[in-house]
Amino acid sequence: MALPLREYFGFNDCFATSLGALSNLSLIVIILKTKNAELVKYNRILLQAIFVDLGFLIITFITRPIVVTYKSTESLIPNPIIDVDQSTKYILQYLWVIGLFYSICAVPISFYYRYRILCKNKCFPIKLQVGLLLFALFLSVTYSLHAYYAFHIRTKQFYGISEEFLAPWFADVNGKVNPAGFVGYFDYYVYIFMTHAAILTVGAYYVIIWCSWRVYKFMKYHQQIRQVHKSFVDIHNQLTRTLIAQALIPLFTFATPIIFIIITVTTPVYIHPIISAGIATSFSYIPLANALSIFVFVKSYRKRGFVILKNGLKKIFHKNGPSTVIISVS
Repeated sequence: MALPLREYFGFNDCFATSLGALSNLSLIVIILKTKNAELVKYNRILLQAIFVDLGFLIITFITRPIVVTYKSTESLIPNPIIDVDQSTKYILQYLWVIGLFYSICAVPISFYYRYRILCKNKCFPIKLQVGLLLFALFLSVTYSLHAYYAFHIRTKQFYGISEEFLAPWFADVNGKVNPAGFVGYFDYYVYIFMTHAAILTVGAYYVIIWCSWRVYKFMKYHQQIRQVHKSFVDIHNQLTRTLIAQALIPLFTFATPIIFIIITVTTPVYIHPIISAGIATSFSYIPLANALSIFVFVKSYRKRGFVILKNGLKKIFHKNGPSTVIISVS
């Protein structure tokens, strides 16, 4: 049973990342082709979000991590698509942690970008954007290094517990779990580490909420004191819904699993390991959900996407049509 379960979770990651890559690559084409002047202003932040998500998709596709909580412990199990040595698995696992938290720490930049452009009427230099992205990366890297210390350096002598607990469900072909990280109630440091995760998450959402509130007040004020063009308001309403969706989606795909992990590790709550691993698979769907939110809420992108799809299908059927006739005649 162990190997099929391991492969099932690996297949899920491949499925989620393939759909996510297709959606995000399609969005790049659509965004670059848009002609709407007001939307063009925000191309940079949308493309930024897409490229951050693509980076996370790549490392998820390669690593295919399994995150399991069981009996007040948490295990990080790399399940790479190709067989590699254990040292490489460690590297992949903590690169994945960087990618996961970078996908959260970079989100506030989009909200600050819009606040600065719209409310302050100031430009947003590339240097500033790169600087903020590097700062978000710094926060993510330091968190990953902290995770390596908490999950590996402090607890590697306890990996046998993870093997004993999880082998019936998550052993590989050699009958080994081979975790790259393990933490639990037995080490007080788990509370310090999880506080670090909470600070990063709350800090990111503080910036998001503050910028969103300022933009809302700005739009409300200008609609009351002067006539604002309907198309301007409509586009900004679409952008607002998109950015809010990209902030809310991680609440379900990121924050909810994180809260679940904290509760099941720091309390005696019992959850079957298959269920806990299943909940953690939502991490893999963050990029796909972000891309779909742009398609759903930005009308111009949605329309252009349908046009591209329609034209593509026409070309396919146009090419296949004549060839079918020729074959049938011969």
